[in-house]
Amino acid sequence: MRSYQLFIIVTIEIELKVGKLGKFIFPIGSYVYTGSAKKNIDKRIERHLSKKKNLHWHIDY
Repeated sequence: MRSYQLFIIVTIEIELKVGKLGKFIFPIGSYVYTGSAKKNIDKRIERHLSKKKNLHWHIDY
């Protein structure tokens, strides 16, 4: 299994719905999401960077 990290910089405070968890306020700052891919890590990262996709995981939201 391989792991990867997405580094996300939030430049303005935002409120986002995070799947079934509901709404969260994200203050300005830097965030890191750590994920894993059992098979094709390149495809997983490509999917995260894609603008059009079905929303499956919390990070998609």
